[in-house]
This record gives sequence, structure tokens and C-alpha cells, in this order.
Amino acid sequence: AKQACDIDLVAAMGVSSILTVDEDISVTSPRSMLIINSFFLMREIESSLALLSNAVLNTSTELFRLKLAVSKTDPGAVAEWREWGCVCAGDRLLPCAYHETVLHYDRIVDNFGPISSLPSDFPLFPSSSGEPLSKQEVVSMYESVALQVGMPLLDSLGRKRVGGHTARVSGA
Repeated sequence: AKQACDIDLVAAMGVSSILTVDEDISVTSPRSMLIINSFFLMREIESSLALLSNAVLNTSTELFRLKLAVSKTDPGAVAEWREWGCVCAGDRLLPCAYHETVLHYDRIVDNFGPISSLPSDFPLFPSSSGEPLSKQEVVSMYESVALQVGMPLLDSLGRKRVGGHTARVSGA
């Protein structure tokens, strides 16, 4: 069976929040994607299909809500709300889905304008052109964080350690 390896989320906090994998996917931070997806235990397909309209960031209550898929066989069928508030108490060296989302939203606004002006099908994790990321691009983001924290991408047998379930394993 194919196994995904976890990435130390505390170590990942030391990775630049503006780290880029390549020019086409530079808007979405690999660190932000890994942290947010780990808290919500998302697979790469769920991440690539996630829409900004299915997310609610409340800065008054410091709460981030995300509507998630209810079926592994239909990851686009979202119906289940999950939420995370601040868990870092202001210590930005600790992983926090809420504060990482604030940074992520700031990047979206800087690149695409106010959230309220974006179309309802705008991706939560957009490419630099505003398109959804592919499953492989999501995995590439995880790989970039793994490399930045000094984690080898291959195990001793030459098998990939980072894959589509890395965020789920990291957050579990």
C-alpha cells in the first residue's frame, strides 16, 4: 500500500509564507496550503476543488469555517461545515489554521482584488492566473515544504514519501 509521510507542521512554520514552487502557482503559498489542509485533514483532490465561496473567515471571532466534501468518491459534493479558531494564542511560531488563512486571504486580495468581487467558483487555492490547482500541483507544493524543512522526498527504497494524503497524515 502507498503510504504518505507527515511533515512537521511546527518546522513548516519556519518556511517562508511566500515560498513559490513555480511562477504559475505563486499565489498560493505551499506553507499555507499545507497548514490549512492539515487542520482540515484534506486530500489533494479536495484542496484542488475547494472554492473560496465555501469558506468563511470571521476576523471578529477569529474563526475560519470551510465546507468540505462528504464523499471520497465525489470530492466536489460539499455539504459538511468544519471550523477552526485560533489555536496559537498569537504565537506565530505555532501552526494555526485561522492565522494562516488570514495570510492566505491577504495574498488573494493583493493578487485578485476584494474577496467579495471574486466569482463564486473562484478557487480557495488559486494559481497566479486564478485557476484551480491540479492534484499534482498540490503535491508539488507539499514537496516544496518538505524540502525546505530538510525532509527527503524519497525513502531508503526510492519510493516517494510525500503525496496527496500528506496533509491528512500531518494533521492527524
